[in-house]
Amino acid sequence: MQGRRKALQVARVSVLLVRRSCAPKAPARPTLEKLLSAALARVPSQRRAVCAQHKAIAVDVLLVDDAEITGLNQAHMRQAGPTDVLSFPMGEFDPERGAFNLGEIVVSFETARREAA
Repeated sequence: MQGRRKALQVARVSVLLVRRSCAPKAPARPTLEKLLSAALARVPSQRRAVCAQHKAIAVDVLLVDDAEITGLNQAHMRQAGPTDVLSFPMGEFDPERGAFNLGEIVVSFETARREAA
């Protein structure tokens, strides 16, 4: 059928969620796993060929405050001040988790909340 996309098989996505004590309780890990699985399914197959070789995909998500992300932004990006999201690609198999680790996503819940308002 024209105009319909064939459903693509996507590896199981597992999220290691690190939430600082001041971070909100939402979103929950299962919600993030569902969102990341849906996002991965929309990536063109040729762009996710490496992921297709693995049965499991891992992503680390850290929910931090502005102070912590400001330090990371300065150290890794040489940018002053907070930002909403930083990502640190890994792109390697993690034998301890038995999954291909895409990397870390660091989210400042304070900046994200301000930008969403």
